[in-house]
Amino acid sequence: MLKKIESKIRHFDSFKWGFVLVFVNIIKQIVLVPFFLSGVGKEQYSLWLIFASVIFLIRAINLGQLNYSSNVININYHSKSDLRDEIGASLGSNFILIGLQLLVGCVISMPFFLTKITGFNLDKILELNSSLVFMLLLFTRIAHQFFSLFYLRLLEPLGKISKKIKYDAIGEFIDILATMILIFLTKNLLFVSLGILVFNFIYFLISYNILKNQLKLFFVGVKINFNKSIEVIVNSTSLLISFIIEKLYENGLNIFITSFYSPLKVPLFSTTRTVSNLSIRCSLVISEPLMPNLQKNFSNKDFEGIFENFIYYWKITFFPILVVFSLLLPFIEDLYVFWTLGEINFNYELFVWVFLSVFFLNYSSVISQFFRRTNYAKQLIFFNLVKTVVTLAVLYFYGITDNITGAGIAVFIGEFLSSCIIISLIYRIYGRIFFLKIFKYFLMCIAFSINSILFLELKNYVLFIALNFLIILYNVKGYFFNTKNSSSNS
Repeated sequence: MLKKIESKIRHFDSFKWGFVLVFVNIIKQIVLVPFFLSGVGKEQYSLWLIFASVIFLIRAINLGQLNYSSNVININYHSKSDLRDEIGASLGSNFILIGLQLLVGCVISMPFFLTKITGFNLDKILELNSSLVFMLLLFTRIAHQFFSLFYLRLLEPLGKISKKIKYDAIGEFIDILATMILIFLTKNLLFVSLGILVFNFIYFLISYNILKNQLKLFFVGVKINFNKSIEVIVNSTSLLISFIIEKLYENGLNIFITSFYSPLKVPLFSTTRTVSNLSIRCSLVISEPLMPNLQKNFSNKDFEGIFENFIYYWKITFFPILVVFSLLLPFIEDLYVFWTLGEINFNYELFVWVFLSVFFLNYSSVISQFFRRTNYAKQLIFFNLVKTVVTLAVLYFYGITDNITGAGIAVFIGEFLSSCIIISLIYRIYGRIFFLKIFKYFLMCIAFSINSILFLELKNYVLFIALNFLIILYNVKGYFFNTKNSSSNS
């Protein structure tokens, strides 16, 4: 009983700091747009967004190893007393892959490549000191990646995930505060990127000094063995491929919008995704603290526990996303124009299609996170590959006619198909009983989507709200908040 109470307290603390992290991210996403538009203009904001997307793709080079190593450390912590080999191998792998990231970044930062990637001419690239801006930003993001995904994640096996989330939240707050101050004072991308680097490294040093005594047990007697490090890199190859494909979809779409449409369409697409994705950021507050429990369930072969966590996540997240979507619809255009200072023209249909993709993203994300945390890498490769290829194919098709609404349709189709794949993987790995437990939540996503597409055709908001209410009522009365039937069937 005492353990259960302590577990609930830890979950509450994690959720508390998780909501702080989400709040900081929401502020970051909302506030930085008008700051950039008023400070440096739409053109330079487009360049910044494209740089951010390219850097996210470069970061994917080390994401597979970071997650693989953290998973091994987290899972083995409960069964092994000596983790020196795992820590040493991970440190060596990080040094190798960070070097590769910087090498790739140096090549891409050459003006010739930047003109090809961004769509800006050479004179503009040179005028804005784009190569230096890119490298400063890349160095900051790589350092942040190592600190957050390796060093801070060592708090997880110690049962201190709330502290990990707390430091992530503080780091994000410092990053956004520095960015806002620097844009306001300098109105220059070079000074902004340099200042962000300085602010972040001060934060890393202070945090390291605070945490080093708590985490020193992981580093006592650790020696780097580069042969084992290379072995870790090889073992994490499947996760690496999966992450590169995933980040190509999540962050690389801005680059393809540049190629298939134009660089000036990037702010419209990016800001529309920002609005719709605010809800999924809130959902991550719920899913992230569940991951150590899911890893423990997986280690103990507690399949019931795994699916109870999935269902718990959906119960909490589906209703708020639907409410936010429904309430935003009548006011979203005015809010968007106010938010972007009238610099970007709003596209209503693009917003609806992108937001619809969030329903399926929310459905599949907790399962894909679980697969990632338990090193189901090969399954994730197929999942991410289909989603990315289909999305890019549809994006290219609509780009021929310069139909930006098609970008939203492309994202929706990609998320729908990936959700179909994820539940088919559940059926193949865990069988029919567990598949049926989660399939009903997939049907609910379909019902909400059909109603929203109907709204786009009829423009009848009252009917839209009424049908959404009936869908919610059916699920509340039937199975949405009641898992007894599914438990008895199993």
